[in-house]
Amino acid sequence: MDKKLKLAYLTLVLFLCAGWDTCWLGRHGPDPEVAGLAAVHQTGTALSSRLAPADEPALLAEKQTAVKMQNARDKRLSPTAASANIGDELFVSPALSDRVKLWEMVYADYDRCRLILYHRDRPGIVYAVIKDFPGLKDREIARLRARLYALERIAARYPDPVAEIKRRPDGEELLALYRKFEGVSEICGDSLAPDPRVFGEAARSGKIRVLRGRKGEFVQAYQKAGPYLPGMEQMFRSRGLPPELTRMVFVESMFDRDAVSSAGAVGVWQVLEDSARPYLVITRTVDERRDPMAATRAAAQILRFNYQRLGTWPLAVTAYNAGANRMIRAVRRTGSSSLHEIFENYEHRAFGFAVENFYAQVIAVIRAEKKLGLAPEQARPTFNPLDYDLIRLPSPFYLSSLSARLGMEPQMLIAFNPAWTRAIERNQLPVPAGYLLRVPRGSDLLVRAALGLPTTDDDQRPEPKSARAGERPSDRRD
Repeated sequence: MDKKLKLAYLTLVLFLCAGWDTCWLGRHGPDPEVAGLAAVHQTGTALSSRLAPADEPALLAEKQTAVKMQNARDKRLSPTAASANIGDELFVSPALSDRVKLWEMVYADYDRCRLILYHRDRPGIVYAVIKDFPGLKDREIARLRARLYALERIAARYPDPVAEIKRRPDGEELLALYRKFEGVSEICGDSLAPDPRVFGEAARSGKIRVLRGRKGEFVQAYQKAGPYLPGMEQMFRSRGLPPELTRMVFVESMFDRDAVSSAGAVGVWQVLEDSARPYLVITRTVDERRDPMAATRAAAQILRFNYQRLGTWPLAVTAYNAGANRMIRAVRRTGSSSLHEIFENYEHRAFGFAVENFYAQVIAVIRAEKKLGLAPEQARPTFNPLDYDLIRLPSPFYLSSLSARLGMEPQMLIAFNPAWTRAIERNQLPVPAGYLLRVPRGSDLLVRAALGLPTTDDDQRPEPKSARAGERPSDRRD
């Protein structure tokens, strides 16, 4: 065979193999974006010899990003290393500090009857905090917009805007608003006086945003989560994760196990079914995403995986909301691991309000907890849903009949068995035979008697407390 034909045949074979590897990895292994970055890093020298000089800066940036991403992928967490410098890892850059302070006001300072009006693009500019009276918000936004347009005209026409503002009948209000824009580096440059155009830009539709206070809601959710938080923190520590990240549940769902998002995310951790499948049991009768402790196990694995791929906690936490592949793509295309720079320079429809604010909200909740003096041991639940005995059901039972048989309220049984789906709670499906039923500790003998179970037969003794609800020992996955 001619040498040229041999070379062409070999090139075709290599191309097809590379295509198959990328397809297989995309479905079963590392993300193709990451594999591509590694390839750029490993073959950068060969590529550079073929590129024109004008392409060399782009190649250099690509190679630098590839090195960062490859180092992040090679990094492995150890419990001692990850917990030793938590304060350094959950850092807040100066560019995000204003956003964190805004959300701290939401969670720590104001209840839901208060509305916070702020600049969408510059969260450090908070215009006002008003009461939530009917029609007041719209009137206040209209007045605020009129004052901003007035400041734009004054700043454009007068060399000394402050002196002109003081001469106005409403000068006090105008001056207070003008001062909020003074000294903001990105709009003022080297002087304190802002560019007149920033006032008109701030007045445009959609630039004035409103947040509702959530202090009372946060405190109530914290009381509900109190019995679970110590165990959740221990689970994170054992996997090398900062225990403070357990407070993400308040951002995700305010610790509502019944929460279901429009995308189908379920439970206190708002885990999607595809993400949960490797770690949790999901059937028609049992969905462990609804069980706070089981869902915490899955969330810890997802966060750990994100951190191994991205290398920093700000990126890993944001990836929990946006998706790891999207974050890797954003880092690659911006050449930066800074959240602020990514949000400024990377455009994607998925990177909206929720993604941009997610990490800031998590840090704000952690700070609000300290600011309000909250602690898990302060929670005073009527009963502890984690203090239970396990009984294997001998036959299927609908919740109503099981409640009547045991003499326990349905809501108590649901509280002790949070993984039950709505189908069980609504008596649409029975609790299956063989299910490891959780009952209040100390009630096991009474429950056995009510179910007609022997109390001395070793084969009927409950599984250890560490067994998963609804699982048989042979089905357990580590």
